[in-house]
Amino acid sequence: LDAQTLFEASAGNLQLETAEQKASANQQHRRRKLAEIGQAVGKFQQQQGVLPQSRMPSEATEHTHSWRIAILPFLHDPLAKKIYDDYHFDEAWNSPHNTKSTSQMPDVFRSRDEATGEVAQNTDASTIANNDNSTLTHIMGFHGEAAAFGNDYPLAIENFPDGSNMTVLLIESAETVHWAEPKDIDFEPGANLQHVLGNASPDNALSANRMVVLVDGSVPQLPSTVTAEQLGQLVHRFDARTVRLLPLADVAASDGVAR
Repeated sequence: LDAQTLFEASAGNLQLETAEQKASANQQHRRRKLAEIGQAVGKFQQQQGVLPQSRMPSEATEHTHSWRIAILPFLHDPLAKKIYDDYHFDEAWNSPHNTKSTSQMPDVFRSRDEATGEVAQNTDASTIANNDNSTLTHIMGFHGEAAAFGNDYPLAIENFPDGSNMTVLLIESAETVHWAEPKDIDFEPGANLQHVLGNASPDNALSANRMVVLVDGSVPQLPSTVTAEQLGQLVHRFDARTVRLLPLADVAASDGVAR
């Protein structure tokens, strides 16, 4: 082989190695963020005795607020505490004051490629038109009687007969939502969750190695072959179908939700 051929082969191998290293670093970075969220949910549960809800009711008003707002005091980010202290729970989440307060999103809710700084998402134009992309998050929970965030009342650990280590609490969804909006994924047993998984693409970091946070705070990765039906089984908290579809995580919430 001539020198040019050897150089091109070496450069190609180097690019492949760099891409793999970049993907691995991005995955670990996202997992650390999800683990911190799992820890924050765990601290909320330890303090309140129940998990937060997708639509947290406020005292003496009809307004509801997101679980993401509720866990802000338990995150490590100083910005999170600042937002929480400034947030008005007696107003709607998108009131003029709260809109200003939540105009910045704590980085822990951002699915971002650590190496490039690019958001790992393919958000459609209509969504971007209605929301500043810097305030959109892929990290969503499941709302419904059979899901971890429940429906009309908050859930305690004893409300998970399938096991807190076998029930999905949060997912890196293919969809996005304003991080402060009290909105998550509506779930009913048997519902089609393909919109949550989206279309698999090797160019999309989230679809290629999508991660979830379980109720116990651990952060495993969904198999690339997971189906919408299988995801529904993992979300359902009392269907007695505890098939181990998820590999063990190498990052978990050390002080997360009680096992």
